[in-house]
Amino acid sequence: MNGWRKAYWRRITSWLLPGLVASCAPLEDYDAVIAEVPAGNLIEIDGQRVHIEQWGEGGRPVVLLHGLGSSTYGFRELGPRLGRSRRVVALDLNGFGFTERPKEASAYSLEGQVDLVRGTMDHLGIREADVVGHSYGGYLAMRLAAEHPRRVRRLVLVSPALNMDVAPAGFIRSGLLREAVYPGFRLLVSDEDRFAALLSRAYHRKEVLTREVIAEYQRRLLVEGLGRAYRGFGDSLETLGEQRVRLEDLDQPLLVVGSRQDEVVPLESLRVGLEGAPARTRLAVIEDSGHSVPEEQPQVLTAEIEDFLRR
Repeated sequence: MNGWRKAYWRRITSWLLPGLVASCAPLEDYDAVIAEVPAGNLIEIDGQRVHIEQWGEGGRPVVLLHGLGSSTYGFRELGPRLGRSRRVVALDLNGFGFTERPKEASAYSLEGQVDLVRGTMDHLGIREADVVGHSYGGYLAMRLAAEHPRRVRRLVLVSPALNMDVAPAGFIRSGLLREAVYPGFRLLVSDEDRFAALLSRAYHRKEVLTREVIAEYQRRLLVEGLGRAYRGFGDSLETLGEQRVRLEDLDQPLLVVGSRQDEVVPLESLRVGLEGAPARTRLAVIEDSGHSVPEEQPQVLTAEIEDFLRR
């Protein structure tokens, strides 16, 4: 883009964006938000406050990694069920839930997220765990297993994003374009009806997506530092295709869970993505569920996971 055009768009965005953002719901002060969080659910890693939830005790530990836009809240049904026989830990990744939003853009990259997961495991004294990743958390679990194989015993990928090359090239290259989109993003997550419409695509069983659930997802996103997280994720898009992890690169036994009605990661595309996977890979298909399996079919998913981990 020519220099004068860049200057023009900078001027336009400097005029328009503040007004558009100001019309959105205000962000909650982080300290005020975590004042309601039980003290035992906040740990500190390298000066950053990280939100975790734990269920159960004893047995081999299980670490749960959520997807984009989600948080530990997405495991509110799965965590307690798995916790009946194991120690289960879920954490809010950088940019989500009640974890403090870092200022460094690198924290929102895949490497930064992996470092957060490892740091959490170290803090909690977990040397090795079975790891369950949902959606984006599935790809993150693969990165963790590939880069730190001794930390991961078995892998469960639920509706996983096996290929993270998802953003248009123009969007990746243009920081100005990403900045111009930010007010629309703020409006989307601020407006209950728009946000509900976005979330509904991830659910087949619409009765699960109540107004209370929608409001809680909103509350955990509209936290001080949202802009830093948005820009950090935008910057990280440039490196998504680098050092890509493939299923055949993993040494751990692997369970992949797909759902029949998933519109985000369709079952057929998941089957294609599993071509060439190691022989120890097993595919389980959940009926009557969309992308949000941990919320739509937690009992069935628990049975699949427990059966796999016992093998």
